[in-house]
Amino acid sequence: INAEYMGISNDLNPKWNQNLGNMEIHQLPATVRIQVWDYDKLGQHDFLGESFLYLNAATSRTECWLTLGPRKGTADANLFITGNINVAYSLTHISDTRFTQVQ
Repeated sequence: INAEYMGISNDLNPKWNQNLGNMEIHQLPATVRIQVWDYDKLGQHDFLGESFLYLNAATSRTECWLTLGPRKGTADANLFITGNINVAYSLTHISDTRFTQVQ
């Protein structure tokens, strides 16, 4: 899922407080990559960092702080990128009748 959120102007500690909505995850454990960018009206957007959220069946609802870092294997890997992002999520099991075997 790619999700873009409205930018917050002139704030070094922005709070988006937005709901990504529902994502379908077909198998646990799963990994969600989160990237944070600074949007510039003119010129290139600035990559601020990325982190990974690891989901498993033992976790149904949680809030956590993730440390942002550089993208591995890119030119960003040599840059000093740091920061934190607070993420809250919940997992809900939904049965999918498309995969139910009918006899």
